[in-house]
Amino acid sequence: MKRFPQWSVCVAVVWAVWASALAAEIVQVTDTPAGRAVGGASVDASGRWIVFSSTANVAGLNPTPIGNVFVYDVQEGRFSRITTLGGNDPVISGDGRYVAFSSDADYTGRNEDGSEEIFRYDRVRRRFYQVTRDRLGDGSSVLPSIDFKGRRIAFETTSNLRARNPDLSNEVYLFNRSGNMPLSRDPEGEGESYTPAVAGDGSLVAFVSTSNLTGRNEDFSQELMIYDVKERILYQATNDVEGFGESSAPAVSGNGRFIVFVSSSNLGGGANPDNVSAVWIRRKSGYSTLVSARIDGPFDAEQPTIDWDGEWIGFVAREDLVGLNPDRSPEIFLYNRQRKTFTQVTSHPPGCIIVGPKLTAQGGRVVYRSNCDPLGLNPDRGYEVFWATNPAKHLVVRARGNIELVVFDPAGRLVNRLTSTIPLARYEVGDFDSNGVQDVRVTVPEAMEGRYRIQVLAGSGADPDEPVELEASLSGVVTRLAEGTVGSLSGSEASITNQSFTRRASTLVPVAGAGSRGTLNARIPYPTATSGPIEILWSDGRNEQRFPCGSLEALDSLGRFFGVVDGFSVALRLIRRAEGGVSLRFTAREGDLSEFAGTDHLAMTIAVRLGPDAHVYNWRFVRSPLTGKLTLR
Repeated sequence: MKRFPQWSVCVAVVWAVWASALAAEIVQVTDTPAGRAVGGASVDASGRWIVFSSTANVAGLNPTPIGNVFVYDVQEGRFSRITTLGGNDPVISGDGRYVAFSSDADYTGRNEDGSEEIFRYDRVRRRFYQVTRDRLGDGSSVLPSIDFKGRRIAFETTSNLRARNPDLSNEVYLFNRSGNMPLSRDPEGEGESYTPAVAGDGSLVAFVSTSNLTGRNEDFSQELMIYDVKERILYQATNDVEGFGESSAPAVSGNGRFIVFVSSSNLGGGANPDNVSAVWIRRKSGYSTLVSARIDGPFDAEQPTIDWDGEWIGFVAREDLVGLNPDRSPEIFLYNRQRKTFTQVTSHPPGCIIVGPKLTAQGGRVVYRSNCDPLGLNPDRGYEVFWATNPAKHLVVRARGNIELVVFDPAGRLVNRLTSTIPLARYEVGDFDSNGVQDVRVTVPEAMEGRYRIQVLAGSGADPDEPVELEASLSGVVTRLAEGTVGSLSGSEASITNQSFTRRASTLVPVAGAGSRGTLNARIPYPTATSGPIEILWSDGRNEQRFPCGSLEALDSLGRFFGVVDGFSVALRLIRRAEGGVSLRFTAREGDLSEFAGTDHLAMTIAVRLGPDAHVYNWRFVRSPLTGKLTLR
């Protein structure tokens, strides 16, 4: 692999997740020489801005080995330096305007004693604001967490701010318009409070404490605390009455509705009797449930992170959750709270360490530090900043032949040969499979839910009789959309829709031999073409079963197909609806689906091709422990 210059941006597709068709794209942001270091990283809501600290000479901006704060513009591929005299633990507001960090420098003329204080930097006005001030120099403030608009900053401190911490114990404070307000206060000094995390909307702060702040922690175990900013109420979210576990590492969804954290306590009504150090999710004032759990119980996981709506949860674990981590190395996994499915993001050899994963607002990307070398750009195995896409959201549209494509996303944005208004989308032309035929490839790393329309145009100087193929891959499933010639397909339109099923129901009964059965009932809220192939597919990322069911024009007057497909007796019916959609009813009997047999629940992708249109739906199938039957839930 080509060696890139220091501090250049390097993009490469790496190992597959959910089989070879589903892969994360990993980018190494930093390239730190030996003897220099990179600190923790943070990312804004959109994923455009990444902030981190480093002692390296980043882009020639830091010739002296001082740990300063830098911002990287993913879109433009440029670095900028914020501090000149030192900065640590930087975090960036969701809108990308403000950066909060700790430093012992005097950026405002109010830190003459050189104590460690919290600062906020306005990237628009290019001004520093000092959030804390330890007048006596006998304490320090660290580990800030900032909301979307940069108005609220939670942090740890051992300073006696506002004369509320005379014993100089470690406490959690919240900065807002009225100044610094203590969220924890242990006047007896019998415990301490740590690692605050503030919601993106500023409505909630979560932290952990060994203090008896609410009168419910008499044993001074480490518990999760939640502070409601609007109501000004602090309540204890966990209570390890057995004294065998502790809670730590909270992260809060942007909308303040969900908190994820690590706990080895037996929470959730006794769901963790072996005190596994697992990842949990909790509603603001509700019940804690396990995230890092399989059908046989919870598993160890750490460093949780969560997106804005609480749909995607990331964490680091050594489990082989999707069959792609047999060496049990620590990897980043993503869990979809609604679909209850796992996706593996990284795939590293043993000995790699991953630190501080952070998700973007839509769960499309994760930023982290690691000493791994996934791209061949980190041979000294120092810690570098990386970002990776969420493989479950990848959309790739590919055409073979001399044609051009225009792809429109559900928001009306587009990507074509000349331009792109879809963030991170790429339009590439080349012979990607080395068969001597030109390929066009459009990649959308963070596909939205909804319909992507694809227009096919003749390429420059194209022969009308030249053969053309068009296919799309979503959630790792490849679907052929069209085949013909340049002349027959130029000017035509195809589509692929992400998560389009409504009123869906599906079951799989995997039996070896000829006793298996599969069903699918779904409503598709889009008009259906009048011609072209029909195909139904189930895939778990490693195995798949396809059912070609003739063509749309060959259906009988009631929209039905009957036949034998791959040893199955198949019945299909399409019912066109007055509002323009279609209802699908499908049954396959008396075949072999033993590839889906097992004991675990399965993350399954269902794809339906109706002529030039594909509809892809991904969700969890729950397995009956008695019969092995899989049911879409």
